[in-house]
Amino acid sequence: MLAPASVFRTNCLLRGLRIGLLASRSIDETRMPKRPSWKYLELVTAFGGDQQVVDIIRAEGFDPPALTTVTAWRTRNSIPSRWAPLIIDLALRRGLLDHVSQLRKGA
Repeated sequence: MLAPASVFRTNCLLRGLRIGLLASRSIDETRMPKRPSWKYLELVTAFGGDQQVVDIIRAEGFDPPALTTVTAWRTRNSIPSRWAPLIIDLALRRGLLDHVSQLRKGA
């Protein structure tokens, strides 16, 4: 049996009201903490070319990533979490950084 027109209209109004209430609860972006951005491209560039990065990692006694992998770090401005601590430590020990906070964009 089909619902009477008045019931149908009431259901539509309730759905519209529910959608309106959900839309009014949008997240206030000004209150949300921002994720930090890092200058990984500048860090990798400070070591020199991609091959130099691979050679430096090898000199530390680690099995280095492939050359294309280091190139991808530059392209993405991202160093995987597996490698980031080593790269940052090497930069600090070689005097390329004074403090980790220098890597933060906007700092």
